[in-house]
Amino acid sequence: MIASLLVLMPSWYMLEVYERVVNSRSHFTLLMLTVLVLAAYVVMEVLEWAQAEQMHEAGLVLDARLADRVFTASFQAHLRRLPGGTAQAVGDLRTLRDFLPSPVLKSVLEAPVALVFLVLIFAISPVLGWSALVGAVLQTGLAWMNQRATQSPLSAANRGAAGAQQYAEGVLRNAQVIEAMGMLRDIHARWLARQRDFLGLQAVASDRAGFFAALSKFLQTVMGSLLLGLAAWLLLRDQLSGGPAMMIVASILGGRMLRPLVQVVTQWRTAVGAGDAWQRLEQLLESLPPASPTMPLPAPRGMLTAENLVTAAPGTQNLILRGIGFGLNPGEVLAVVGPSASGKTTLARVLAGIWPSSGGKARLDGVDVYTWNKAELGPHVGYLPQGVELFDGTLAENIARFGPVDPALVESAARAVGLHEIIAALPQGY
Repeated sequence: MIASLLVLMPSWYMLEVYERVVNSRSHFTLLMLTVLVLAAYVVMEVLEWAQAEQMHEAGLVLDARLADRVFTASFQAHLRRLPGGTAQAVGDLRTLRDFLPSPVLKSVLEAPVALVFLVLIFAISPVLGWSALVGAVLQTGLAWMNQRATQSPLSAANRGAAGAQQYAEGVLRNAQVIEAMGMLRDIHARWLARQRDFLGLQAVASDRAGFFAALSKFLQTVMGSLLLGLAAWLLLRDQLSGGPAMMIVASILGGRMLRPLVQVVTQWRTAVGAGDAWQRLEQLLESLPPASPTMPLPAPRGMLTAENLVTAAPGTQNLILRGIGFGLNPGEVLAVVGPSASGKTTLARVLAGIWPSSGGKARLDGVDVYTWNKAELGPHVGYLPQGVELFDGTLAENIARFGPVDPALVESAARAVGLHEIIAALPQGY
């Protein structure tokens, strides 16, 4: 706030030069005033820099506090096929982090300073004060109309952009199938249709926002000139004290007072994007609260039981498994054989604790597998999905599941599956 008030220094300097220097013709007074105003400029810039650093730091703190929750919730939403189970949540967190040091938030924080400027204009002349207040009301009205006109198309465009991005990611994941079956032309046409839809909405919102931004800047310019002209009229009628310098001061104060409102109108699109990101994150985090800590359990011995399992895919009501039951002792092997889409993969997901059961329980050593802490259970479970991908990292890190890499254990695991010689023959080995 102090930095915002220091923008009055040029007006103060101008007033002092007119009243003191010109009348007294004192070089020393001019020198002291100049040194003082330069010092004020330095302080103002330092405060501006400190404020920018503070807001940037606030964004980093927000990221540090929410990043773990957002990543975990997004991961769980993807497993359960709930809304928000994409990388969009991570992008939303980045949007919020970048919004904190943005100009639009800074303008909102400067709103109290605008009231100070308005009070100063009233102190110069009530007539000028009421005129400036009318300008502020008009700017506020423009901000409200801008919000009403652009909120809906901007939010719809943001949703459409996210949908088009997710569709493109799905296409790229299945590039081999699409290429082999000659589906690229039709898939591309569907993606283009989604792209055109959200770009059309974005264009509508941008056109409306541009219109209100231009109107807001026009009003700011007009109000500055009107205040100057009105001050001159008052001066001619001997109703304005302070002389000609006060006319310019009133005009500058009017422009400074309207500046935060103009910034809000012109940067409203950024605010809408941040608001949409906040709503999506809020819905995601409310639907998936943090898991309660569980008591550490000993390493499993390997007694696996399925108790009348009933399972549907997450997010659906169509049952895939009905009444599955069996028991396995340590060292025993069970082969599950059946036609495609009979539920073999679903059973594996339930037994590994990836999907919850709709009824019944899958237990390991008597403990519900789904509720077992996966960080504890995971090292004792081997899971091979239908689609296999290597994660970003070395082969040794992938084999070690991105935990501490023990070369002897990694090599032993590779030898056990007959891959050591193949890996060793690679240019960079493990």
